[in-house]
Amino acid sequence: YTAVIRHRGIADAVDHSGRIVSHYRLLQCVHRNRWHSAFEAECTNSNRAVTILLASRAIVDDPKRKERVLRDARISAGMDHPNVAPVFDIEDTSAGLLVVEGRTKAPTLAQRVFVSPLTPSETLEFARQLMSGITAGHRLGIAHGDLRPKTVSVEHDPASGIVKRVRITSFVRSSLMRLDDSQSVDPAEDVRSFAEHVLYSVTATAAGDQEIDQIQSIPSHISEPLRHVLIQTIQQG
Repeated sequence: YTAVIRHRGIADAVDHSGRIVSHYRLLQCVHRNRWHSAFEAECTNSNRAVTILLASRAIVDDPKRKERVLRDARISAGMDHPNVAPVFDIEDTSAGLLVVEGRTKAPTLAQRVFVSPLTPSETLEFARQLMSGITAGHRLGIAHGDLRPKTVSVEHDPASGIVKRVRITSFVRSSLMRLDDSQSVDPAEDVRSFAEHVLYSVTATAAGDQEIDQIQSIPSHISEPLRHVLIQTIQQG
């Protein structure tokens, strides 16, 4: 899929919902900062659900920032992993750098836990898949840095109680979120986020929501193997 945008300033505009850009229909702007805008979108040719990450002209006009984003985008595009959102295309357009990322219709972790926390068996599978996705990026020399309950999706079968697919957004987002920082994202930050997300999945308490002792808040019904993993990860973080 190739998307070419000919209109300048789209990344800085207030609202482009419903607008068709190339063969993509922008449905909703879900995030915006000074460096990029993220839109839920769909391909008008195939109805494929995608997310369009549109970097601003400020990135294109800054060689160092542009190279940093392109590096992470290329790594993300070459990452074929079931627990990481795929990157279909990268375009250097007149409007800025364009990254087309796969979008799942599965609920986010925040939406899933709002209904009810995961069971111990669901949490084990959630933790396994989440760590698998994080590790895939680390092995290629890139950290995520933007793991949040809203950037992790959980496809779940309520009838069988099985977590079918956990997927995190692409690793290129860390560049687009951290362009004000001179340093790359520390992989240790992803490890801390891993522990927080696993804890959140069983307690429905997000880090920062309130002052809590993370170890003491691990539910008593959690199995010893999982409790051991959680404690080790929290302490290492």
